[in-house]
Amino acid sequence: MASHVKLPSGNFQCISRYTNPLTGKRTKITLTYSGSTRKAQRNAERELEDKIDRILEEYEYAQPDRILRFSQLVEKWLEHWRVGVNERTVEREILVIRRVNELIDGDVLVESITPLLLEKLLTDYQKNTIVHILR
Repeated sequence: MASHVKLPSGNFQCISRYTNPLTGKRTKITLTYSGSTRKAQRNAERELEDKIDRILEEYEYAQPDRILRFSQLVEKWLEHWRVGVNERTVEREILVIRRVNELIDGDVLVESITPLLLEKLLTDYQKNTIVHILR
């Protein structure tokens, strides 16, 4: 739902809000138009909705398919990362991923991973790595 405000210049401003898909925050967007008729208001509302649609389309590349679980995140990351990387480096990274998967269950929801959880897991990983090196 858009609201309309008259500006000191005599023009009008159409104001609406949309939710940013990456941050989840509501963002205000405006469009300035001239004319006080109902037709001018409807045109401004349509243009504003088109503007919002164009903005939201830009975010679609960031979430083409929703990643919910940690295992999905790892698979997608590895798929995109391995392009142009030496195969030996990929093998080494897969070993690291296996060790990380021992610490983080693949069914863990990505949105539930917090900085404190990561700190704890990295500390555990560091301890396990030192044990592997000392063997």
